[in-house]
Amino acid sequence: MKKLAVCSLLAILVLSVSLGCLAAPEVISAYDGGTTYGLMTVKKPETSVSSTTKQNYTLSAICRSGVVVSLYSYNSATGQFYLKRDAWGNPLTKTVSASGTYLQEVDLAKETNYLLLRAEYGDGNYQHVRLDITLLDQALLDSIRGFAANFRSIFGGW
Repeated sequence: MKKLAVCSLLAILVLSVSLGCLAAPEVISAYDGGTTYGLMTVKKPETSVSSTTKQNYTLSAICRSGVVVSLYSYNSATGQFYLKRDAWGNPLTKTVSASGTYLQEVDLAKETNYLLLRAEYGDGNYQHVRLDITLLDQALLDSIRGFAANFRSIFGGW
């Protein structure tokens, strides 16, 4: 009976340790470039440095089925990326389904938002994609458009 209890306890311990390995790390160094490529192709934003006027922004990517994608934000005080969490404290981590589509809404701050997407596959390989998204004020964007329109009307004949 003691052997059965010890074996059961040992099996539970092994399973709990192995499940912990599947979880996304809480903190990632800004210098960690990942171990592989090709697990994820980011579609939105189209470039790694972009700007938008939408505070609620949807990130999208195409991934291999079964890839686990986690979203991180940069903390300039520590120089590291931290796993983002929703309003209930759940990590923003998703396993990509057979469709291969990853979608994640994120609320942007009124500054440049330094984000990192981490795609990890079951074999331990992972890919990091950094995104710098600046939230622009709509009034500023309208001013720029107005200036461009005036500039074209003044120098349109050249």
